[in-house]
Amino acid sequence: MFYRVDSDRRAAVSLIDLVQISTTDIGTYDVVVLPSFVPSIDTYVHILTKMARTSVNGVLHSFLTKRDTELAAPLIAVLEQCGQEVPQTLQDLNHTSNMLED
Repeated sequence: MFYRVDSDRRAAVSLIDLVQISTTDIGTYDVVVLPSFVPSIDTYVHILTKMARTSVNGVLHSFLTKRDTELAAPLIAVLEQCGQEVPQTLQDLNHTSNMLED
C-alpha cells in the first residue's frame, strides 16, 4: 500500500501489485507499507532506493513473520547502512534465526 499527500493536501492511497513496483514512481509516496515482506532483500533495497531518489523523508514499513527469519540479518544490515534504528523485534527475529541454524 502506498500513501501520499497531494499538492492540494488530499491523501492518496494506492494499492500496487509487487510486479508493478518497477514501473511505479514510488518516490512520490510519503509512506509505503509492505503488508507481507518482499521476496528478496534486493527487491526491498530497490523499493527503498526508488523512494530515496525523490525524498529522504519517506517511510517504508514492512511486516515480517517467522517464515521470513532468513531475511532478518540482511535487513538489519540494510537498516544499519541507512543509519536507521533496528527494532528490537527484528533483532529478536534474527536471534531466532541464528538459533535455528545452530
